[in-house]
Amino acid sequence: MIIDAYTHITPIRYLKQLGMRIGEPARAAIERLEHAGEKYRHFWDVGERVRVLKEYGIDHQVVAVHHFIDPNNWAEGELLLELCRVLNDEMAEICKRSGEALIGIGAAPLNALDIGGREEMRRAVRELGLRGFMVETNVRGVPIDKFEAFWEEANELSCAVYVHPNDPHEKSCRSYEDEYDMMHVFGWPFETTLILTRLVFSGTLLRNPNVKVVAHHAGGMIPFFAGRINESYSRLSFQLRPEQTLGVLSSGEVIDHFKTGQILYDTAVGGNPHAIMCAISVFGHDKMVFATDFPWGPNGGLSRLERYPKIVESLGLDADQLEDVFFRNASRLLRI
Repeated sequence: MIIDAYTHITPIRYLKQLGMRIGEPARAAIERLEHAGEKYRHFWDVGERVRVLKEYGIDHQVVAVHHFIDPNNWAEGELLLELCRVLNDEMAEICKRSGEALIGIGAAPLNALDIGGREEMRRAVRELGLRGFMVETNVRGVPIDKFEAFWEEANELSCAVYVHPNDPHEKSCRSYEDEYDMMHVFGWPFETTLILTRLVFSGTLLRNPNVKVVAHHAGGMIPFFAGRINESYSRLSFQLRPEQTLGVLSSGEVIDHFKTGQILYDTAVGGNPHAIMCAISVFGHDKMVFATDFPWGPNGGLSRLERYPKIVESLGLDADQLEDVFFRNASRLLRI
């Protein structure tokens, strides 16, 4: 069995609502998906998506909305709450129409939690059957660890939280990063690194032990810089200013706090086996989930469905370890 644990889909009714309610500011994002859907029907067509999965031997895909049309990017208050309801309803319907081949991740109205947002989170999980929520690393410049009510509710629901990188809200400080697609290629893994570190160092994960986070792109820079992390945050180091103390961390190596099992790391790293092995060597195979980030990538993501399983199979893992990465870890996370 193979569970593709981090992918995206285009909910058509929600996309139309976004266009009607937000209008011109959302036009470029909507047209981007309309163009992609014209070329590759599996961006939005549930039947075609299921057919493609069967063709490439993928048993299930975990699907979330494309990050750039996430309601939290476009609205606040009652409108945000309304858009999340529309999206969550459609995500649940998509999964039902797929015959459970698709497993849905919903949207939480982060800037409307006090006016019905927490109730919507409960409805999405307990009534609609969605397995958790995708949240972006920052929402209009506010890092995701600052939304304490969201983490408290996710903890009560014992659900998965899929963290997706987002552009910095203001690009003026590093405007040169926005050229040549460097914000996407390099900035996103760095953004993931920052937010995972904040979730650990702020005590957010310690305070909410029932939450399981899924980190995109193998945790960004964290596995490669594990040694630098340990040295820089060592109690013997003098790197930190007094106000930057890390009181939530216990004794032992700092990197161990990224290996507690509350964070799972996906294998969607552009098909680089060395990067995947680096993550496995740091976190352990029991913390890794197979993912393609479909339908993005070359040829509408189809090349990833073909290549990525073979890349994982080439890593030299034994049969039991392969089963963990391909489906067992995701099965436990999502209660499949």
